[in-house]
Amino acid sequence: MPGFHPGYLPDNNEKDLVVFEARVMTYGLNELGDGHDGLNYCFYFVKINNEFKFFLYNCIPKQ
Repeated sequence: MPGFHPGYLPDNNEKDLVVFEARVMTYGLNELGDGHDGLNYCFYFVKINNEFKFFLYNCIPKQ
């Protein structure tokens, strides 16, 4: 994200925020019932001082 740097991240991090995503499909299409969209959990990490740090997570319907 060019030019985006949340205030709660260390100042020694790069100017532009780079976010890494790991996505886990927990339910497939129609697995819970007919017409269910499925569900993904997305885990986001940022790299600070050569270490990956947990940033946030989200869940979304399967696209």
